[in-house]
Amino acid sequence: MLAAGKEQRIEHALKQKMAQQSHMSSLYVDMLFSKARYVQKKATRTMKFHHTKLSQQVSAALELTTNNNCLTEIDVEAAFGCRRHTSTSEPYYWHVGY
Repeated sequence: MLAAGKEQRIEHALKQKMAQQSHMSSLYVDMLFSKARYVQKKATRTMKFHHTKLSQQVSAALELTTNNNCLTEIDVEAAFGCRRHTSTSEPYYWHVGY
């Protein structure tokens, strides 16, 4: 309860500072903060969903391995399909992000 109160005080101070520095109404700032909170919750739900799905796939893949504790390259490809990565993630971000 103390942490929630501190969080609310900090958020209120940030809202006031944003309204003063950007010359926007407090209502508009409240709406922006609400939208940001909604987007954050939605992203968290999506992340948790994908994490659960991935962990289920890994569990299923581990059950199908011969030694039940170590996945080989063939096991990973069978469970998740063709692997599309390099030693770094930079090529992916250059191709997808830019």
